[in-house]
Amino acid sequence: MKRFLKGIALFLVIWLLISSVADIILTKKIRQSPSRAIRVWEDVINGNVNDDIIILGSSRACDHYNPEVIEKLTGMTCYNLGQIGKLIDMDIMRYKVFKTHTKHQPKIIIWDVHYNSLNHSDGWCDAVLTPFLKEEEIWKVVKSGHHEFSILNRTIPLYRYWKKAYIYDYAFNNIQNDANPYKGYICKGGALDSTAASVIGDGEIKCVKDNSIINSFMSTINEMKADGSIVIIVYSPFYYKGIPLVNGIDEISSLYQEIADEAGITYLCFINDPICEKEDYFRDYTHMNSNGADAFSTIIAQYINQHTK
Repeated sequence: MKRFLKGIALFLVIWLLISSVADIILTKKIRQSPSRAIRVWEDVINGNVNDDIIILGSSRACDHYNPEVIEKLTGMTCYNLGQIGKLIDMDIMRYKVFKTHTKHQPKIIIWDVHYNSLNHSDGWCDAVLTPFLKEEEIWKVVKSGHHEFSILNRTIPLYRYWKKAYIYDYAFNNIQNDANPYKGYICKGGALDSTAASVIGDGEIKCVKDNSIINSFMSTINEMKADGSIVIIVYSPFYYKGIPLVNGIDEISSLYQEIADEAGITYLCFINDPICEKEDYFRDYTHMNSNGADAFSTIIAQYINQHTK
């Protein structure tokens, strides 16, 4: 019996050693990926984001703000920290990780919002966080019931990669076609087509707001202000044919205005702006293409020049 137990113990030690080494090698390989989702996290965690302007938000933030255009017109450095598939709760997490590692508090923080931002992010696109679970601020958020990770993912070698095929697609197959971004931005072409409305759905989408997220949003804005940053909330352009398909979009915009007023910051709303009528600026109802991003980034840069300097 003693020999059997020793054999089991030896097996577990060998397995732990092999899986730990494999976990280290796989994680290192994934973190070398040129994919935007990986590269931005790498820049944040390695303290490489030390810019005058940062952009927070969802995939709309990813697509709508071209740092190169903003830098050229403002003379300030800019980094796009938008996250595909994530809402304000994950924006806050991204900012906290950024703040832990940056050497330079940004002068301006542009926080892009939309009809569903004031809700909890779910597990969609969580796989991209798998290599970074050791980061404390990331772990605090993703261990909650809204995400797909458990303590086993953080403590057992290789277990975090079990049934997480999406991370391999991100890291090795470049499923987002977004390799080698410039400061978090990838130029995306594409004309508006017949499937554009599918991003919105059939008009049954309702604006959702969670009071705990609203409170966290306000608290983080106040923290940013206390640290010396100018915070600007932006509802970036939305193709005009999609606006009637979202129930309560005007009410949620009014709520953002109330939040901005209470915090003493600026809210810029573009959902009724003429830019939303330019079909050649959009690749679907909610996302601009590279032409639209350049045009919108020019508008944002002009606002920065006129009102923040």
